[in-house]
Amino acid sequence: MISNKHCMEYGELLNKILEKFKKLYTEYVVNRILRSSDGAYFINLIKKGYEPHGLLLFLLVKAGFDLGIITLPEFKVAFKRPIDRCDLGLSCSKKRKPIKSVKADVVFHITSQDIGIGEVISGLLHYGFPSKELQKYYKEKLKRTVIEDEVTIRDKLLHLAKHNSEVKFFVLIIFIGKEEKRHLGRERREWIKIWKEKTIDELSKIKPTKALFIRGIEKTRFEIYP
Repeated sequence: MISNKHCMEYGELLNKILEKFKKLYTEYVVNRILRSSDGAYFINLIKKGYEPHGLLLFLLVKAGFDLGIITLPEFKVAFKRPIDRCDLGLSCSKKRKPIKSVKADVVFHITSQDIGIGEVISGLLHYGFPSKELQKYYKEKLKRTVIEDEVTIRDKLLHLAKHNSEVKFFVLIIFIGKEEKRHLGRERREWIKIWKEKTIDELSKIKPTKALFIRGIEKTRFEIYP
């Protein structure tokens, strides 16, 4: 369970990171891109399916550095206890070795021993599901081929929260470009609810966690949760 001490210690830092990110997003994406002469071109790219994962990752890294934190992108973090797919209710094939590490989108190096994890979600909205539930959704709702050993971001983050004591907090940036556009058979607002209930709420029970939902393109709306 999360301690009150950790809530107080890292809660303010989480808010500072997200507020700094919001300012940078407004400066770079809204003011420099959307309001420029090429704004319509960028909007059209998003509508055609471009996912600005790299751009959002850059802004999250910059937010960390602007706050005086060594912030490194695509940083590999070793699991203290490897993920066994059997524990997640997935295929227990001997051919598939336990997962020993995860490449985090962003790692905030608070001290030489304490880190925070940042993840940017743009195209993989369905990865807010537990791995086993995603398999069931694939089979029953989408009637599509299932990757039997597919482990979602949600399960990897929860595993870090439970077993890696050096991980002190989680920051999630979740980009919802076209809300009226469906993703894998669901409205995007439904995926927001899934991320809140199945990932963010569960992480928050273990480690301080906050997410920033970015909704819309022409008219950007921010929601910090919880």
